[in-house]
Amino acid sequence: MEYLESGDLKMIASANRTRHSYAPDTATLIEQGYDVYVDPWFYFAMSAGSSAEVQAAIAAALAAALETDEVKAAVHNALNTEVVNLGPEATKKMLGDGIDNVKVLFGK
Repeated sequence: MEYLESGDLKMIASANRTRHSYAPDTATLIEQGYDVYVDPWFYFAMSAGSSAEVQAAIAAALAAALETDEVKAAVHNALNTEVVNLGPEATKKMLGDGIDNVKVLFGK
């Protein structure tokens, strides 16, 4: 961030689906004609055999934690972004859909 702010580094594109909040004037790869993106996400994974009740309880606990001011502040301070909770099903879909983008960006 300090190099962007000082002008020592110029960001020529965002590899995310949307523009970065800290570089709103820098277009994404998609906007520049490349139909790829890689969004940075943190997620929790469980073993495949976890019961539906356990999965629901952990998802609810994580959702509650992500709503706290402390977690929101920590994420903003560390990553300069806001908390986004997709929930279990949308996270699973996002991870699966993202495989094609990763292959394009980083080789097959």
